[in-house]
Amino acid sequence: MKKGVIFSFLFLLMSFLLFASVENSTCLDCHADKESAVKELDNGKTISVYVNPEVFKHSVHGDLSCTDCHTDLENLTEDDFPHEENLKKVDCGNCHDDVVSDFKHSAHFKAFEKGNKFAPTCVSCHGKHDILPSDDKKSPINKANVVNLCSSCHNGKNLSNVKGLNYPDVLTAYKKSEHYYQITHGNLNAATCVDCHGAHTVMGGENTESKVSKKNVVDTCGTCHQKESEEFKKGIHYKALEAGISVAPTCTDCHNNHEILGKHSKNSVVSSGVVEYLTCMKCHGNQRLGKQFGEEFTSPVTYRSSYHGMSQFNKTDVAARCTDCHNKHDILPMDDPNSSINKKNIVNTCGKCHKGANQTFAMSYTHSTRNYHKNKIAGILKDIYVILIILVIGGMAIHNLIIFFFYLVMKYKKEKEEELIPRFTMQEVIQHVLLAVSFTLLAITGFMLKFSHSFWVQFLVNNLGITESIRATIHRICGATLIIAGIWHIIYLATSKNARKQLKDIIFTFSDITGAIQNVMYHLGLRKEKPLFGKFDYTEKMEYWSLIWGTIVMAVTGLTLWFPVYFSKFMPVWWVRVSEIVHLYEATLATLAILVWHFFFVIFHPEEYPMNFAWLTGRVPAHLAREKYTLWAEEVLEEKKDSQKSEKDEKGEEA
Repeated sequence: MKKGVIFSFLFLLMSFLLFASVENSTCLDCHADKESAVKELDNGKTISVYVNPEVFKHSVHGDLSCTDCHTDLENLTEDDFPHEENLKKVDCGNCHDDVVSDFKHSAHFKAFEKGNKFAPTCVSCHGKHDILPSDDKKSPINKANVVNLCSSCHNGKNLSNVKGLNYPDVLTAYKKSEHYYQITHGNLNAATCVDCHGAHTVMGGENTESKVSKKNVVDTCGTCHQKESEEFKKGIHYKALEAGISVAPTCTDCHNNHEILGKHSKNSVVSSGVVEYLTCMKCHGNQRLGKQFGEEFTSPVTYRSSYHGMSQFNKTDVAARCTDCHNKHDILPMDDPNSSINKKNIVNTCGKCHKGANQTFAMSYTHSTRNYHKNKIAGILKDIYVILIILVIGGMAIHNLIIFFFYLVMKYKKEKEEELIPRFTMQEVIQHVLLAVSFTLLAITGFMLKFSHSFWVQFLVNNLGITESIRATIHRICGATLIIAGIWHIIYLATSKNARKQLKDIIFTFSDITGAIQNVMYHLGLRKEKPLFGKFDYTEKMEYWSLIWGTIVMAVTGLTLWFPVYFSKFMPVWWVRVSEIVHLYEATLATLAILVWHFFFVIFHPEEYPMNFAWLTGRVPAHLAREKYTLWAEEVLEEKKDSQKSEKDEKGEEA
């Protein structure tokens, strides 16, 4: 009896296998021929319907009949082949109904229903006749390969402008993460796309059922990071989320979504010296949130001015970070008895670094003690010292200015008694004064915009009433003045014989190079004799031609920024932004050059101190001219001598 049952079972099994083999072979008679297995579409294009028998044989469906999937062919006989061209789409739900049911709730399926050509289906991820199990290293859904599979769409390119959005390049971000590093180094327990987003039930973060929604992401991360997840659920941040406060942070707010780096990575947003400013202060330094949740919410801003905060900003491993005092995940409010900053626990918290700390010490380093509104004594003393600094340093400055102007007047009177040589015409003096005033105001008003948050700008705004509209007006008036001064100078060069002679004197020659080298060697003590210069030495020539170049550059870029709409009509799209950059850095270069180079040679140089008055009088003492501009001074004095001799001879003849 038993033998009969076994024989019957084997007979039926062999008959089934034989039938399947015949049926599949019937299909493969056509579909195994790569050249002929093509189908022409309605639009005239052709697609391949080739099936590789060996590949199909080793797939997860290798023991199935073709008609198990292509069900509209299952009742046909061999005589009915070749079959009709257009078959029904394969329904994977015939076998995988639970998976398909899950997939129909996903964002992918909803996109597919709306006709999104990028929306994936079963075959997009699993393949067709080459489907392999997930534990096969060649399978696209294998843990080691799934990142590349998902990135075939989520790469910042293929999904661009879908729904009018530019989808982020999550692949590049994820490939920088600690998770990807672990995967590529053989740790397949690390998280990939499907671990966080799910395999078939992929939903957007805005969906409350999504694994990566604001509230659920804690449990998603907790599948691997269980300890951290449990700690976080005890903290104030998770309680705020449960209370419906959507701005409260969860795992991805502090660690990022895809570019999750190890805490020891210098680029991690939770690394030492960074977590305070890039992570914690992102919320607790936000003025809008401070107004929403009260002053206490933004009190951690005082950390920036504390020793801990300033040291951390300078990259130290010693000073306490936010997480050292408040913990990392189980952050609790001060009134919670389990909080690390509760009065009962704060001494132990401080004692981790400061051995022997007591209650007074611990309470001396809170955010409240650094708040001048709450710590009235500290606030009053700060105000007293600010006033004291202004009075003392201001008084010192006035005292020293009195002395400076005394020596300035003394030098001016002394020079009036000396023999003076004309160096500049009065027209040149006026041009220089106009240039000096306009440039100074341009520098001040320009840097006011660039450094608008700095204390000196806020002082000018709050105490002198120089608002943005006033600043902009002054800047533009001075800019126009600078351009007018430049045009005036060009006309002067073209119409004045003396100016053209000076222009010839200020042109660079090869002797300027040798003169510069010899001058440096002389002041280094490597040369005994000082080099001789004409009316303009190499330092003044450098300044003059730098001024010409700088004025042209600042005028062109300044006019572009003044009238961007006009210039954008005929200039390329990058012109305005490039003008901003050039205008800023050319102004910085020019200002520093004036302070470091020009002021040294006309004020702080030992031969000139406390000032060279030529910029006001147009004259220089003869002894200084002989010392500094020897060749020119000798020429001028010789001409003067000849002129005086000629006048004397003329008077003698008349007599």
